[in-house]
Amino acid sequence: MKALWLCVLALCLVVVRPGVACALDTDPWAAVLRAHVHDGRVDYAALRADKEARKSLSKFVQLAARMKEDEPLATWLNVYNALVVSSLVERSPLRAVRGISGFFDGHRHRVAGKSRTLDELEREVILERFKDSRVHAAICYGTRSSPPLQPEPFAHATLDAILTRLSQELVNNEANVKFVDGRLWVASIFYWFTDFARDAGSVVGWIRKYGASRYSTLAEDVPMSELNHDWSLNKR
Repeated sequence: MKALWLCVLALCLVVVRPGVACALDTDPWAAVLRAHVHDGRVDYAALRADKEARKSLSKFVQLAARMKEDEPLATWLNVYNALVVSSLVERSPLRAVRGISGFFDGHRHRVAGKSRTLDELEREVILERFKDSRVHAAICYGTRSSPPLQPEPFAHATLDAILTRLSQELVNNEANVKFVDGRLWVASIFYWFTDFARDAGSVVGWIRKYGASRYSTLAEDVPMSELNHDWSLNKR
């Protein structure tokens, strides 16, 4: 009898907690990442010429168009990054993302049955719904200053640990954060978004949190400046 009640309880938990496990099939996206993403950068030319990989990418985008709205954060991160890669492949060859008019706030994508821009996906879903500033270390804008694409799709079960690791890597990479002659230089994302301060009290607090001993003694009032964002393509 006790075993029966445990089974019932487990079923109830599944019912009241929708979206805990990713329902969206990430195998097509995984195939693209394995074949054409190396050291966090994309071989756009090879991907454009690879018919099977492009079919896989197209399949994943089509699956995202009709996925459920209650998918977990890992799914939304995969979809955002895949849409960026897909959009850039469609426009290749090109040198920089910044020159594409409306790339983030104009061009619309079908996701979970709704028409959305990349900005809407990022701000209204990923940031607003999940409220975790660590996602900034996982979202790739297709630029050289973006966080590197990961070699495998994000998965719900391992996402928490991965986001922490990626946040640590972001802070400890001098392309994103560096302390020179008494001044802290930080990547543009620390100026674009306010959730770093929400989660750690301040940008400096967030950097101290994920920078380990390297930045543990940073003063709260340290002078801070913005590093130039490199908008050139994150191509291999």
